[in-house]
Amino acid sequence: MKTAGYIKFYNIKLMKKILVILGILFFYSCDEEDIIPRPTVENQKATLLVDGGVELFGQINNVNNASSYGFVISRYEGGTLNFSSDIVATDYGKVDGEFSVSIRDGLLEGQTYYFNVFLEHENVNAYLGYEGNYIFGEEMSFVSNGSASPIINKVTPSIAHVGETIAIAGRYFSDDFNVYFNDKKAEIVAKSDTLVQVIVPFDYYRNEPYTNVSIKKPAQEPTIFEGFSMHVPEITAVEPYYAHEKDTITIIGNHFSLLKEQSTVSMEVYGDYFDLEIIESTRTEIKFVSSGRFYELYPRMRLKSQFQTVNFNDKFQAKLPTITEAPACISFGETATIYGTDFPSVGGDFNAEFTLRIGGVGFSAVSIARDRIVLDVQDGCYTDFILEDVVIEYVGETITYEKDICVNEPWIKVSFDNPQHQPHNYQNETYGVVRQNNNSFITVGKLNTTTHKFESVLNQQLPASILYGSLRAWHENKMYHYDISPNINKFYGYNFLNGNLEELAAFPGAQRVNGVMACVGNYVYLGLGRNNAYQPFDDIWRYSIANNTWEFVLTYPGIHTADDAITAPLVFSFDNQLFFGGRSTNSNSNLFWEIDLNTFSLVPRANVPMASAHGLKGATIGNKGYFEDNYLYEYEVLTNQWTIHEDIQIVDFVYPDSSQSLFTSKGNLYRSVHTSAPYYNLLFKMNMSYLE
Repeated sequence: MKTAGYIKFYNIKLMKKILVILGILFFYSCDEEDIIPRPTVENQKATLLVDGGVELFGQINNVNNASSYGFVISRYEGGTLNFSSDIVATDYGKVDGEFSVSIRDGLLEGQTYYFNVFLEHENVNAYLGYEGNYIFGEEMSFVSNGSASPIINKVTPSIAHVGETIAIAGRYFSDDFNVYFNDKKAEIVAKSDTLVQVIVPFDYYRNEPYTNVSIKKPAQEPTIFEGFSMHVPEITAVEPYYAHEKDTITIIGNHFSLLKEQSTVSMEVYGDYFDLEIIESTRTEIKFVSSGRFYELYPRMRLKSQFQTVNFNDKFQAKLPTITEAPACISFGETATIYGTDFPSVGGDFNAEFTLRIGGVGFSAVSIARDRIVLDVQDGCYTDFILEDVVIEYVGETITYEKDICVNEPWIKVSFDNPQHQPHNYQNETYGVVRQNNNSFITVGKLNTTTHKFESVLNQQLPASILYGSLRAWHENKMYHYDISPNINKFYGYNFLNGNLEELAAFPGAQRVNGVMACVGNYVYLGLGRNNAYQPFDDIWRYSIANNTWEFVLTYPGIHTADDAITAPLVFSFDNQLFFGGRSTNSNSNLFWEIDLNTFSLVPRANVPMASAHGLKGATIGNKGYFEDNYLYEYEVLTNQWTIHEDIQIVDFVYPDSSQSLFTSKGNLYRSVHTSAPYYNLLFKMNMSYLE
């Protein structure tokens, strides 16, 4: 008996229509020994198989040579004689006697089929002169119970990897079928009716492992085998544990895909995952290139392999940089190099995860390499001339290099703030009249030496009567104010610590503007200047703080016309000495005087070494007075000498005018400047080492 395992199947509708010739026996006048026996073909029966399908029985005799033979099946009566068939089961060989063929596929349940045995015999062809010669039996029929469904008994191995070959053992596979892993069609390597070998397929878009194997025949429901699964990737270690950007990193474990294209390694960045380059992959190792930028100390990572995702957030961390060397000083317009190891490769600039500060000051980078950072030192806002420590913030970690680095400049900007009037030192604090809230709020503020901003003492605006004007002087906890409004001529004392305003004895001289007003000891000196008609004044008076009285001091000689007026002069006031000088016109513009406060006389001092000190503000430290105009000028009281500090040049900024000032605080010189956008109010601090 022949079975389907030995049968070739053809669709006869695709074959040529073959003329069916019923064999006619011709006898010739010849001897009996010349007669060739004619083959006999007999159709016997059809037996339905229990699991579906049919076994067909037939008999062929008197065939001397190997021939094609078998059964033809058709849904149409008579269709077997002209090969209008649905199924042809063909074998080739020398047949003699009974044989059978089992057919399990392609049969519809309840359908009547006609079947017939056939033989292709070349001897008959010689007699009749046809190219092909088929001998048939008598057509018979059966009613089908359907085709046999495949039966899967075993899958080996039952746990596999992508790309591995597995064997599926069972029954009734026949010839026309496909194998699927879930819904993915697999490549068949070899097959028979009871065994098929297939390769576990890869699917780039699949995110879950295969959970079953199925065999699917045409027009039949698939046979599904649920006892299949895939290996779960395992990660035991990541080397190196400390990784730098663009390092090659190895994932160590098991059950990885052999082809690198069948796995992905990705890193999470702000909720999204980005794939990294995989260099190579084996069953136990995957090598990939780490990200060009780390966003966290412990990068959130995941591996997708064998259609499964494994997180490995705790297996390695970003390598933290170290600082080995920093410059002793930095200067504007130059570069500064920080040396170290494992600086991040961030493309030549800092970012949110990687910043560098020196003494709290941030810098931009000219370049960043693994062993050095070249900084661009620009004229920005600095905390002081000594910057403590180089600090790197990287992926939430702080790396500190302890070193004091000097800012080798004569001036630095310390804040975007400035006082309106020359500040005053009292009990080791510095106070000044300041404009806040876009100049709409004028108040007395105290200098915060950490932020270098003036903070309102009482959080209230100055009283209206002392709100405006440049003739002010300070003594201890009070500010004295001369009202220059027309026909007012009033004098006030304002306690800036408690807000108390007191109208004091009126100034006995003529009302004036742009005069001299300074405090020395317990006295306020007021005089010179001009009126609104540009009439000059030559008188100087003083106010006794203790007695609330005024007295005349002296008359300045030689003031007769507007050109002689001394307005907004340079003033130095020490504890017991008062100096002034400078006017806007005439040949006496650089004269410098001291008022002898005992004899009320003028004592000439060394001329100011510039054409005019008109409108410039002076500040005193110890026995020295300072003002600025292009350079910093210094006057030494004890030696009566002037020094021009040409290495302390004032450039690129507006020089102080009546609303700006040079002042001192805790032994340091500051300059307050009002400029146009984008700076507006600026406060500068001087490098006192430049005076040494």
